Amino acid sequence: MAFTKAGWDARVRPKVAPGCPCCVALLAAVGGAYGNIVEACDVAISRVSELQPNAETSKRYAAAFGIYRDLYVALKAQFGAIAGL
Repeated sequence: MAFTKAGWDARVRPKVAPGCPCCVALLAAVGGAYGNIVEACDVAISRVSELQPNAETSKRYAAAFGIYRDLYVALKAQFGAIAGL
């Protein structure tokens, strides 16, 4: 994924894997060589390919996410009870 002004772009597969030591170096350079993380990523990360979403899969994930969201709201009070064990 690449970082853009709008946030993480899941359609982009960067040349460098997220979480690698190079990414840590990018974060360290913010405030020094670069003014912010967007600037650093724009300079250092190049696109290898761009993925197009699969419409059918997107529909299935959207339906599953709706169920997850509803379950989270319904179970939120229980999370505190579990944390207190």
